[in-house]
Amino acid sequence: MNESNESKTSFFHRWNPAGLQAHPKIATIVLAVILVLCLAFAQIQVFFKSGSAKSREKARENAQTVIREVSQAGLDSLAGRKPILRYYLLETQGQVSGYAVLAISPKIQKDNTLIYDGKYLNYSKREQKFITISYKTANDLSFSYYTKSIYTPKYKWTRRLEYREGFLYEPALQGTSSRLPVKGNFVPPDWLDFFSALSVGKDGFRKEGVLLAVLDFDEQGRAGVTECLVKPGGDIPPEILAAHPHGDPVEVIWQGGQSSQTIYYDSEHQLVWQKDSLPSLEMKTRSVSREQLGQAFPDALEILDQRLRVNEDEVQI
Repeated sequence: MNESNESKTSFFHRWNPAGLQAHPKIATIVLAVILVLCLAFAQIQVFFKSGSAKSREKARENAQTVIREVSQAGLDSLAGRKPILRYYLLETQGQVSGYAVLAISPKIQKDNTLIYDGKYLNYSKREQKFITISYKTANDLSFSYYTKSIYTPKYKWTRRLEYREGFLYEPALQGTSSRLPVKGNFVPPDWLDFFSALSVGKDGFRKEGVLLAVLDFDEQGRAGVTECLVKPGGDIPPEILAAHPHGDPVEVIWQGGQSSQTIYYDSEHQLVWQKDSLPSLEMKTRSVSREQLGQAFPDALEILDQRLRVNEDEVQI
């Protein structure tokens, strides 16, 4: 999952008032749909801001249950030990605006413990911006090392963090200011999609959903934590369902209620399709083949080899 604050034409500005007046039945339907959306948005705000403390706490407990089960059983019991390599095209306003690549490789350490070595790259064509992420996560979730870098023609920004024993650490800082306590619903950096997909299969969680906490950065670049509510459901395009018939749809609402996502995961708990919705923006992410990515961005495969050292050999490990 990802978020963006870019702006574009609001959904409500697309309607033609004159045309609706000429078709009163259509106008009634449209107004009813808008009313439902407004009510849903109001419920979201209530959930995160005030009167649904009981539901919010139950959703947080659900998340803690899932995380605890994975920790005890091991990531490999659910994520498997097969390397994962996925390519994505990013769309804004229906136009291809960038791409992303995810690579996850299980590796045995010298002490015979299992870790998951993850790499992620996101490229925005408009800003000519690369975001690269690398992480190592213990099979029992006891620790995770995380590095995020942003490259643009004007600047470079890199942050390194560690997660262990209920705390986020920033090694570059000294003293207790570098240690941020997190709650039991915190998922190791860049495992949000996995835990979101996994939670959908829990029948007892369908009503309240799961409230997951994830790593976040504020406008000053300071590390922090934000929460998102994940519940089953969502309107998924028929062609996506046909191509991946055994997947799971989820709806995600981010803390503050200003943005939401509809996501479809495959049977390996990996993202296949995603729609991001903000008051003035809609973006989509869709899984593609290596060839499709190369057709849309001819330089991408060479860049991936340079920045992430990701190639087809990696899936053969």
